[in-house]
Amino acid sequence: MSTREIIISHLDVTAAKKAAAKAALDFLSSNMNIGVGSGTTVRYLISYLNKSALRNLKIVPTSLDTKIHLQNSLAKSSHQIIDLPQFDLDITIDGADSVNPEKQAIKGGGGALTREKLVRNSSIQFILIVDESKVVPALGNFPVAVEILPFGWRRTIELLKKFGAVSLRQGTKKLGPVISDNFGYIVDIKLFSSDLSPNEIHNLELQINEIPGVIENGIFGNPADRVIVGKFSGEITGY
Repeated sequence: MSTREIIISHLDVTAAKKAAAKAALDFLSSNMNIGVGSGTTVRYLISYLNKSALRNLKIVPTSLDTKIHLQNSLAKSSHQIIDLPQFDLDITIDGADSVNPEKQAIKGGGGALTREKLVRNSSIQFILIVDESKVVPALGNFPVAVEILPFGWRRTIELLKKFGAVSLRQGTKKLGPVISDNFGYIVDIKLFSSDLSPNEIHNLELQINEIPGVIENGIFGNPADRVIVGKFSGEITGY
């Protein structure tokens, strides 16, 4: 290892995640209707929400895991946890597994991609919070998660192989497939290309969803409004 190479520790990554999560509070105001995403960076956001001066938020969680964290953290607050309403949310804040300079993202490492996309598409503003390791020149290297119907899942996987190598995500100790909050199966596609253009990403999102048996996929081709990036130094940047 050269002297110019930097070893990134767990503490560095934690500092980056915390910095991005805390910065997201600047985009929130009391009495907003907001979506709160999933993942480790979002958990720090939930913690900061509890300590903030914000009041009377109506919060839509994108997963059961997020809902539990919200309930535990905000039990004594004025905030209210709600289901996705028929009206638009003011803003959704979520994490990402990878994001490109065009603010497109791949999500779904935690398996909550369908609800994440539903909440994202119901929001006037969408902000991604990530540590700097998640920012990449082009998307395609991180596997694309796809939620599929359990009925006919083998056939669906066979059809998805046109996009890359497909694997059924396994649960704890590989005793069976991962079951989503919606009772679907999660599969992961290692794409043939790891250097997709913004237009290719957008088209791939649509093409995957055309496969019979597919519920939703983890490509967020519609760009976020803003990406907040936590640096390993604890500083933040954004675009």
